[in-house]
This record gives sequence, structure tokens and C-alpha cells, in this order.
Amino acid sequence: FKIFTINRSDYKQIQQDKLKEFDWLWKVLVYGSYLDFNFVRRLKEDFLTIKEIIGDKGNYIFATGFHSRSQALEIPKDTSGIENIPFIKTNAIQSFFVDYTKEDLLEKEKIDIIKDVRIYQAPMLLTRKGLDMTTLTVKNSIARKDMIFKDGITSIKPLNENGISGLSDISAIFSSNIFSYYAINTFVSIGIEREQVQNYNKFSLPYLEINASDTIEKIEKAKQQIYLETQEILIDNYKIHNLENTVNAELSNINKFIYEKLELDDIELSLINYALEINLNLIVGNDDSKNLLFSTIDMNDEILKNYASIFVERFKSKLEKEDKKFVVEIWHTNQIVGMFFKLVPVSSFKNAIVWVDKQESDWEIISLLTKISSEKVTDKLFVQKDIRGFEKDYFYIFKPNEKRLWHKAIGYLDVNEFADAILKAGRKGI
Repeated sequence: FKIFTINRSDYKQIQQDKLKEFDWLWKVLVYGSYLDFNFVRRLKEDFLTIKEIIGDKGNYIFATGFHSRSQALEIPKDTSGIENIPFIKTNAIQSFFVDYTKEDLLEKEKIDIIKDVRIYQAPMLLTRKGLDMTTLTVKNSIARKDMIFKDGITSIKPLNENGISGLSDISAIFSSNIFSYYAINTFVSIGIEREQVQNYNKFSLPYLEINASDTIEKIEKAKQQIYLETQEILIDNYKIHNLENTVNAELSNINKFIYEKLELDDIELSLINYALEINLNLIVGNDDSKNLLFSTIDMNDEILKNYASIFVERFKSKLEKEDKKFVVEIWHTNQIVGMFFKLVPVSSFKNAIVWVDKQESDWEIISLLTKISSEKVTDKLFVQKDIRGFEKDYFYIFKPNEKRLWHKAIGYLDVNEFADAILKAGRKGI
């Protein structure tokens, strides 16, 4: 049987006119929050899109490959312009690698739409509809040879040197963490229906000039060497492992270049991390990776420390006095975690974050909190609630001990709620 749990973050309240104004907002609300909305809106408003760049007909043309019918046409099309070009299978296009040996038989009598023959002329950036199912990035590669292909592949063809220099940057963006983030939070089918994307989704990302040509070439060479190694009778796994490390290192450089170009702040970095660490695994992860999201957090874990640090940074300067220091006291058990935010005398202050192991003590209180943190609606539907509130000398929050609930991105949402509540209380003179 299945039990459905609704978490606090599943509740979203939004003005209807916002959904009309931002037609992508509904998808943000499925996996993200208003912080993601602010971030995505900044990306959309502050940067030109890939579509706007490749839509410059003086520098680029782009189109999907030719279209074939299942049966031969009564009056065949003139295919003389493409007949002598190798016909490549769709799965020949992988990330940063084209397997030129995967040729197919061209049934020219079935072709009904040929497209502009220039899209088949190298160099061109080729992308597939299907995404990489481990990273939710585009399977794409720059083709260095002429080839024809079906409409499951899209070609971005530069018409001059200016266009050629942009291919590597577009390829880098398609292969980056920001693409995965965008896909999860704005693409209509990702995490909803199936992990395929249309060109209007892919081309909606911001275009960033990051001069990625050298980085892309290094990845392509490593991918080519990996392919050659796998064709050997005796496969050198150690060499392949080192080559894969090279690819990963260069991909990290791409992400670094993009983050710097976007000038991301800590909130935006945490949102990307949440999408990659939590939402990505919920969408395409295996059972083991999904179970890790619900796993307990150990005492003194960095996850809880990072969460608590957000509150220290927000409230320290606002609440501290000459004789008082702001601290976060963390109550830890395997079932539930609580944090108390309070001022303590300077004389007793040791650290801004204080850990208290409550696993073997105050069990009745912890047991009660565990019970009231979950509200039964039906036999198969439960609402999981955070317990949060204010007392005279402190405020607090309790949540189940689950990794996903204490992520830094969630911390920014929670600290904003407490800050708003304190502000409102101040206005009312409470």
C-alpha cells in the first residue's frame, strides 16, 4: 500500500494574476518556492536567451533534421542534395561525442521534409530531445563532419566565425548545473510527464559568453579516448577512470565560469544545490538515492550547522546587545530535530551554535513533538507539519530528522518567515 505525506513546502498560495503574467510559474511551484521564482525571473529578465542569439539569421540557422513517413511517398521528394552525406542514427549523438560509425540506411523515398541543407554541414551543434537521465542535461555535441539525421536531432549551424565561437558556449550551457536547475523548475514535462524537452524549452536558457572552446575541446578529446579504450580487447579501467575524472573536472570548470558570469549569491547557489541534491534525485534517482533524502542527519552534521548559520547571520546583528549573544541551540534525536534561537549572557557564551543530544533524555517531550508533527487526514494521507513558535525569551522550530527538510535552501525560507513574523509582531507592539 502507499501512504501520501503532504509537507509544509507543498502548500503554496499565489495570486492568480501572477500565473497569467508568468506562464512558467506553475512549474516553479511544483518543485520550488518564491525564492526560485525570484531567481528564475532574474535570469529571464537580465540576460538574452539562447533563442535570441541563434535567432540572429546573420549568424545562425537552426532546425530539426529531415522528416520521414512510415510509407513511401507517391511522388518522392528531390533528395539529391543530401544523398551523398552519411546518415547518422539519433543515438550516435551523445554528450560531447559523436559516434560517426553509427550510420543508418537512408530510405529516401519516405522523406517528405528535407529542411535547409546547410544544417547538415559541419561544424554544427547537434542536440537530442532526450536528456541525460542522470543529470537532466542535454545530450549534445559539436559535429566536425557533414551528416544528415532525422528530426529527433536539432542542428544549430553557425554561418560565420562569430557564430562558431558561440557553439561551445551553448554546448557548455546545455551541459551545466544551471540547465538542470532550469529544467526542473521551468520545463513543462520534466518531473511531470517524461524527461524529453522541446527546443523552446532548451533555447529559453540565458546565453552566457564564457569562452568555453578550450574546455569543450578537452572534454571532447577525453570522451574520444574513452570510446577508443572501450573498443580494446583488454580494457584499461584505470585509464578510463582518469579520463572520466578529466571530464568531470572540466564540467566543474564550466559550472564555475557560469556561476561567476551570473554573479550568484548564496541563496541562489543553495537553490541550485537543492535542485541537484533533492529534486533531481526525486525525479530520476534510483530507490537508494531517494531513500537518502529521507535518511536521518547525524549529530554535529554540516547540514544542520549550515541551516543554523543562516539564522545566526540574519539575527546576530539585529538582536545582540552588549551583554547578550545570539545562539542557536540544536536538540538532536534520530526522530526529530529542534532548534532554539535565543539570547544568552556574554559570560556564558561559548559558541554561536550549541549541540544538545536529546536521544536518551526528555523522551516524553520528544515523543509528543513527533506525534503532533504529523496530522492524519485519511488512512493513507498525512500532513507533516513543522512545529514553530515564539516564547518570551526565544523562538524555536522542530522538524522530522530528514535530510531534505534541513537543507540550506529551506533554511532561507524558514528564516524569512521568522523575520516576517518578528516584524509583524513589532508593528503590533507585541
